Amino acid sequence: MKKLTGVLLFISLSLPLFAQSISGTITDSNGNPLAGANVEVVGTGQGAAAD
Repeated sequence: MKKLTGVLLFISLSLPLFAQSISGTITDSNGNPLAGANVEVVGTGQGAAAD
């Protein structure tokens, strides 16, 4: 049980190391900012919504 707890602790503490951040402004064809636009990394299924 201690070994399993140690492994889970290690995994949970190492996950933030793989996180990446992208910043910028999403605009329409006229240069106006788009709130609530969905952004997806092609081929990965990972994405986020802009605020």
